[in-house]
Amino acid sequence: MLTKEKAIVLRASDYKEKDKIVTLFSLENGLIKAVLKGIKSEKAKLKFASMPFCFAEFELTKGAGLSIVSGATLIESFFDITTDISAFYAGCSVLKLIENISSFGEQGNQLFVLTLKTLKAIMDFVYLKSNNQLLLRLIKIKFILSLCELNGTKINLTKCASCGKLTHDEVYFDHSQGNALCSKCCESSCALVPTKIIALIILIEKSDFDTLTHIKSSENDVMSVETLVFKSFEAKTSCKFE
Repeated sequence: MLTKEKAIVLRASDYKEKDKIVTLFSLENGLIKAVLKGIKSEKAKLKFASMPFCFAEFELTKGAGLSIVSGATLIESFFDITTDISAFYAGCSVLKLIENISSFGEQGNQLFVLTLKTLKAIMDFVYLKSNNQLLLRLIKIKFILSLCELNGTKINLTKCASCGKLTHDEVYFDHSQGNALCSKCCESSCALVPTKIIALIILIEKSDFDTLTHIKSSENDVMSVETLVFKSFEAKTSCKFE
């Protein structure tokens, strides 16, 4: 039986002498593992389909165990991400996290679209050739904030996680739980979140990926937001994003 899957290659691993197993993130069926036969030979026509960041329509034939890739048509190439070391590491972090939080056979259209938007933003960063590392940090923060919106782990900066009352000038953050707390409910280990950091988080949440270049902020402020957002995500999902 032949099926077609629009999917992103998350990673590939060696299998037997000339084959590889690819982990795909599919629009319709979440994670899929499939075999690319003979892909290590010099004349293999589907080498592009074994590369991470490949977005293609895969033709899959059901095998005795894993599905077999019988054909692939490239839809969009994100391979240029590999030409910039910072962009490459950021892209790999996105792909790794997607694999860690996704399930086999589970539909995830919104997550798939978010992944494509994030990879496109990283590609645009490469094309700008400005070496603006703050922009790359903003892209990663936007990715995690959007992901938290999808999976119900959004940081609530308008309500104390304990009593429900909160004002912007008394927001404390509990890194162990990933929650915002008021001054009365916080413990000594909680950190006060400056108003400007809250404003920056809200601005990133409301911005699209293609308008992140308009955000002007200091490196220290962006790094503070990055730490808070990533710590909150890790506390609530047990998944680390680097």
